[in-house]
Amino acid sequence: MIGGGVTGLAAAYELRNDAAVTIFEATDRLGGKVLTEELDGIQIEVGPDSLLARDAAPIRLLEDLGLGSDIVEPTDFGAWIAIDGSLKRLPEGFVLGIPASPMAILRSGLLSPAGIARASLDLVRPRTRFDDDISVGALIRTRFGNELAERVVAPLMAGVRSGSIDEMSLDLAAPQVAEIARRHRSLTLALAGAQRSARPRFIGLRRGMISLVDRLAEACGARIRAGVAVTDVGTRPVSVNGEPYDGAVIAAPPYVASRLLKVPPLADTSFAWTAVVNLVYPPGGISPPERGTGILVPPDDPDIAMSACTWFTKKWPHLAPPDGRHVVRCVFGGEPGDDALFDDWIIELMSENVASLVQTTSSPIAARVHRWERALPRFEVGHRSKMTTIIDALEGPVRVAGAGYLATGINDCLAQGRAAAREVLQICRA
Repeated sequence: MIGGGVTGLAAAYELRNDAAVTIFEATDRLGGKVLTEELDGIQIEVGPDSLLARDAAPIRLLEDLGLGSDIVEPTDFGAWIAIDGSLKRLPEGFVLGIPASPMAILRSGLLSPAGIARASLDLVRPRTRFDDDISVGALIRTRFGNELAERVVAPLMAGVRSGSIDEMSLDLAAPQVAEIARRHRSLTLALAGAQRSARPRFIGLRRGMISLVDRLAEACGARIRAGVAVTDVGTRPVSVNGEPYDGAVIAAPPYVASRLLKVPPLADTSFAWTAVVNLVYPPGGISPPERGTGILVPPDDPDIAMSACTWFTKKWPHLAPPDGRHVVRCVFGGEPGDDALFDDWIIELMSENVASLVQTTSSPIAARVHRWERALPRFEVGHRSKMTTIIDALEGPVRVAGAGYLATGINDCLAQGRAAAREVLQICRA
């Protein structure tokens, strides 16, 4: 395995009973962008804080790893959206920002009368027909108009994806919506029946997401070579840094795999720079809304720089300190080169953004900025087809998996890492 993030660890875990596995990790720790730390005596996440539980696979894996009793669910999960300087609650009846009932459009409070009228046309418009991938924005603007696309869908997508919705691949960003749109005329009416299964349920781990990394590393039984960068991979026969192996899974980013495999198109996937900023407020220093656990910000908001913030210790009350301090977690996205920004400036900016949205009576008493260079892949229209063609053309028992290929979150990384390991094993046994 090349790469010791969750993808590489999941691949090694899949092979635990079938092969002796070595994991090469260029840094001094495992887990990639999954990292749990402590700030002012409070457990925080500086990478993803949860995974999706809309299917049985991740739950089963956690149980197999002995983490079933550590599963926790967020309280009062829900979002507010910052629109024109005020907060609007994202009501029930929306799936990925798409109204799943006619009443949801009317009651949302998110749209103007003209926006409501335009969004309601989805109920009567003919089916939007498409076979190949299209952008999220193209579908939403056609069905519901620009206002719903920009006020609701764009901020929701900005919280979990990178890039403009008008360039973002529908097939990768919202595959369940793509499937429904290809089969049904009205998205609203179709989602009304699928709402229960389409809405994701998020879960976390009591001792932090790093416990998933630790248990995978322990359970996979692999030989861990941390701090060892891979500079050369051979495919026929397979070798890593000149050492022979039966097969390999490259769970490093596409721009790394491109160099190792000498496949230039792999490097075409672009990534956004992201900073996760955890702010600790003193007791009574901030008054978050009574309902919901976070705020989403439209990407084109001229006054607010962050893309989202979460009332972290409200979302995960088991982490809330008894003295009443609050942790607010902000996500600040940017372009390559923004990593030169000073931490103090970022902290001040995020503090000002939070104060502009909710009532605060003091500044944070502790803060930490964690920078993720090339954090979020930008999956543009046609990415799946292009990447699948490249992967299918790889020679020998070598596969690639993880964020930037076809994975869009921890769930995908786990699933695709295990699938890549099975493919390599099958080729080796053939």
